[in-house]
Amino acid sequence: FMRYVVIVRGRLKPATDAAAEAAHQALFDKLSSKARSLGNTGHLPLRGAQDPGEFVVIDVWESLDGLRAVMEDPSMADDLASVYAEPPDVSVWEDPGWASYL
Repeated sequence: FMRYVVIVRGRLKPATDAAAEAAHQALFDKLSSKARSLGNTGHLPLRGAQDPGEFVVIDVWESLDGLRAVMEDPSMADDLASVYAEPPDVSVWEDPGWASYL
């Protein structure tokens, strides 16, 4: 089966660790059930090791249609604005099925 990966990268909007975690948690709580029902199988939030203001989220999907349904939802820009200081860079990748491990 084909897997797709979405990488969302930008700067955190909230100024404190606690506020950033709360903003991420609120968005996670809002989206995770719907996303999982549409084929989202993994979610990994990462902060910059040298710049904790940098924030990357990696999501793994089994369905390109499900991924699009979530990412193209009109409310997504506002949802991301609760976590990111400015519109983040969003890219979609396709797993070629080559040798790998996680």
